Amino acid sequence: MVLELELPVTAVVGIYFLRESLSLAQLAAMAMVFVGITLIAARTLSLKSGLKGLEKGVIIGLLGAIGMGAVNFLTGLGSKAISPLLIIWVPWVVFTALCLGYILYTGTAQKFAENFRRNRKPLVLIGVFDTLAWFSYAFAAQNNSIAVTTAITESYPVVAISLGL
Repeated sequence: MVLELELPVTAVVGIYFLRESLSLAQLAAMAMVFVGITLIAARTLSLKSGLKGLEKGVIIGLLGAIGMGAVNFLTGLGSKAISPLLIIWVPWVVFTALCLGYILYTGTAQKFAENFRRNRKPLVLIGVFDTLAWFSYAFAAQNNSIAVTTAITESYPVVAISLGL
């Protein structure tokens, strides 16, 4: 649930740095998306217990939400300034190279290869669909408000929670 703070973080950063303006209807729709996702994700919602009822990982979740909001913003900004294809492709290549370098450095290449062979189909599908999702986000953010684009894409937790149930 805490990770859903990614939406307001992205919106605030987009409004502050890019001077994006949102209509009252857009703000209301974004608020409804945020509240709806929060209500779906929360088992119980009580403000009585204050900070006592928070789980240990909430601070890490808040940092994750801030980080995810920053990634959304930077992806949208890069799509507007450079190119949606490059803004996704270049970090993916760099990140892959760093990960492969780490795998080689730690001497876990054989275990990595075994795990990949054993789980090839789901790993390839996850990679393809995740990359397509980010490409789609980058193309959508290129000519639209980053805050509104992110609000629209926030439906993924609803799908994940529904599948989990």
